Amino acid sequence: MERTFPQGGCTWGMVTIAEFSVPTTSFALAETLPQFPDVVVETDRIAAHVPESTMPCLWVTGGDAEGLSESIADDRTVKEIEATAEFNGEWLYQVTWNDGIDQLVREMIDHEGVILEASGRGDCWRLRIRFMTRDQFEDFRAFFDERGPSFRLEQLFAAEHPRQTRGDVTPEQREALLTAADLGYFEVPREGSIRDVADALGVSDQAVSERIRRGTENLVRDMLVAESL
Repeated sequence: MERTFPQGGCTWGMVTIAEFSVPTTSFALAETLPQFPDVVVETDRIAAHVPESTMPCLWVTGGDAEGLSESIADDRTVKEIEATAEFNGEWLYQVTWNDGIDQLVREMIDHEGVILEASGRGDCWRLRIRFMTRDQFEDFRAFFDERGPSFRLEQLFAAEHPRQTRGDVTPEQREALLTAADLGYFEVPREGSIRDVADALGVSDQAVSERIRRGTENLVRDMLVAESL
């Protein structure tokens, strides 16, 4: 497992936030996401303590709704799926996972990992996991080094407060926001359009619009929480 640590290291004793990447083939929607490379999947709610169901709700952006729903329903990692809502090109699904995925997430929880965020696209899932102590992180890492799928540690940092998560945006949202800034989308008058950002990222206008909207909302909420600590 490759590990990269931010320059300067972490101040242990604080809450530890770890960002992992996991191959889609070792995680949820193993057959679906590689078939729909423009589709972005984000978990809506993840329980932190022995839940009745794990990762029960997914927001999905991009792709053909009918074909995507059929693919998810046929995916070997899925037991049951129900499309429950649609908002401006985003679909909300309620999912029951197969025993393998359900057990994997429960093992994360059993090893004191609180999953703050999970998003998948193409051949990779990104997970942001919180640990209250360094020992919890080390135990988690040792367990999955030996028995789990290919967890690759991308970032490790300390938070001064359990709710501080360094800008709670997904990698896709972060990429869209940075690209939009580079292209002048936030300038007054505006120099770049949604179409310009979409073309630069190779995704649909709709997908970019949703990523910018959700990413901006998440950043605002996170910064307001951080300022009030």
